[in-house]
Amino acid sequence: MSAIRYSFVASVVVIAMLTACGDKVTEVTNVNASLDIIEKYKELPKCEESVYGSLNYVEDSSQVFACTSDGWVSLKGEKGAKGDEGKAGENGKNGESCTTAALGDGSGYEVKCNGKLVGTITNGKDGESCTTKAVEGGVEVSCPGSEPVVIKNGDKGAEGKSAYELSGTDKTLEEWLASLKGKNGESCTTAALGDGSGYEVKCNGKLVGTITNGKDGESCTTKAVEGGVEVSWPGSESVVIKNGTNGENGTSCNIVSDKDGVVTIQCGEGENAKTTELYKAVCGTKPKPFDPKHQFCFDNGVYNQCGDKVYDPFKEFCSNEVIYDLCGGKAYDPELQSCTKVQFADNTEQYYKTVTIARVNYSKTWMAENLNYKTENSWCGGGSGTKEGDCSVYGRLYTWAAAVGKTETECGGGQECNLGTGDIRGVCPEGWHLPSKEEWEDLIKAAGGQSKAGAKLKSKTGWKKVYSGINNEDAFGFTALPAGYRSYGGSYFKGGDNAYFWSSTEFNGSTEFNGYYAYLMDLDYDYGNVYLDNKGYKNDGYSVRCLKD
Repeated sequence: MSAIRYSFVASVVVIAMLTACGDKVTEVTNVNASLDIIEKYKELPKCEESVYGSLNYVEDSSQVFACTSDGWVSLKGEKGAKGDEGKAGENGKNGESCTTAALGDGSGYEVKCNGKLVGTITNGKDGESCTTKAVEGGVEVSCPGSEPVVIKNGDKGAEGKSAYELSGTDKTLEEWLASLKGKNGESCTTAALGDGSGYEVKCNGKLVGTITNGKDGESCTTKAVEGGVEVSWPGSESVVIKNGTNGENGTSCNIVSDKDGVVTIQCGEGENAKTTELYKAVCGTKPKPFDPKHQFCFDNGVYNQCGDKVYDPFKEFCSNEVIYDLCGGKAYDPELQSCTKVQFADNTEQYYKTVTIARVNYSKTWMAENLNYKTENSWCGGGSGTKEGDCSVYGRLYTWAAAVGKTETECGGGQECNLGTGDIRGVCPEGWHLPSKEEWEDLIKAAGGQSKAGAKLKSKTGWKKVYSGINNEDAFGFTALPAGYRSYGGSYFKGGDNAYFWSSTEFNGSTEFNGYYAYLMDLDYDYGNVYLDNKGYKNDGYSVRCLKD
């Protein structure tokens, strides 16, 4: 991740020589500096003379580092000496109270505070009401302080007029109502013309038109000509219709086979014979035809036969014409992998794909998929933003304390956790353990070394991006998937891009960082090599691959 730079002018006090608190500071210099924000300590740029004095804030340790001639130096100050105890303050004076007393005339109260009159509160007066009295044509309303108002009685409204009256017609009501009705329509009649050539049409006694009879059409004539017939009709060019030639005899078709739901039809004989296969078989509630010679129908789905055998796709799978049981509901590569049943500390049983990687001077059995055993402080891998991913594909992400089988109080961020020597079982099932830094190094060496191991251990599919020139081989069946990681703040990063795996080895290289980090196996989408990173922050969540004891 590239650094995010916030440029601002900061007054930075550079102290050439620090002694105990209160000692003399020999030199103080004010300089301008910029502050970069880096996600992880491992991503700090190279500290060289050209960048002396630059500052970087590292998120995963919540500290600021300065580039000096001694390299990157944390600006986290040492704890100061304990200050002297403060003296007890004097008691404050009691506050002064206020009193009230009724005025002699009963008009209110006087208020005194500390014996001094500060004001009087007078009683409010009763409000005055309004009065009404009848006057000619209405009611007079009088309210104190205002002129009286007379509210007049309303006049009776005139009666409304009917539609007949509003029309202003001179007709009687009966005549007016009759005038609103439409007139009856007039009928039409037809009569034959005297010469028989058609009909005349009259409406309401008036002639409106005639309909004449159509003329008979003229017939076509034909005559034989050489090679056919000539057809002629009035007003058009004649057309010659040639005699057709006799067609070839057709070939007959016969059903030559009807078995196993396939009907074979042969048309013709000898070298020119053609055959067609028709399937009687259909599958599913929405019928889908299939070839029962090579396929079979199971639970509304069509599957290819395994050789010439059918199987239960929910429990079995086919590889190279051999039927195998699914491993925890998943298919695997029988040539490289096996299916192993394991048991955890709480007696939970699960199935895992496993692989034995046998090379010169190396033979170890690893889980070929990420651990998917739910514990406290574990989450589904492959997530994005604040949303978890898919446990069935990417397994779970564990804090380092959860991975080594401890509580966060015992082995979380900031806690040095001396696990001792020997295999650390941690969250792994019985007979398996969390690999140490040295065991990861042995695997990397067996897989071709740091520059080649990444491509040979990564799965062929499941990565969002593949860098140009990088060919993921999955040469041993280890099938590393990019589950990304979960930050201690609850956000998911690098899903589909990176695969990270915990080791059981705690980082102990600098007093300043002891207790915060553990070694981490890191596979990136854009590199064919592999990293053993000592900056896996313990409170972040990373994947676990268990190694057989």
